[in-house]
Amino acid sequence: MSFWRGHSASRDATAQVEAINRSQAVIEFGADGTIIIANKNFLDAMGYALADIQGRHPSMFVAPDVRDSADYRAFWAALARGEFQMGEFERAG
Repeated sequence: MSFWRGHSASRDATAQVEAINRSQAVIEFGADGTIIIANKNFLDAMGYALADIQGRHPSMFVAPDVRDSADYRAFWAALARGEFQMGEFERAG
């Protein structure tokens, strides 16, 4: 008698998330743009602890002239609409 042990979608999704968190810097935002969570890779790369950034807006990572620009507001408006954004994003220390 043989048994097929199939992969569950849930187990596959969990494995993918774990792999991403091991290899990428990840940050999650709420609908209003506030920081919900960031993984260790992100925190280490940015030089923060989660308590330093959680609940704050990521505008804390950019220079004031960028934060106050129309392009930056448009960027966050697009994210709020669920539009994917990709690129290199400069941060201020």
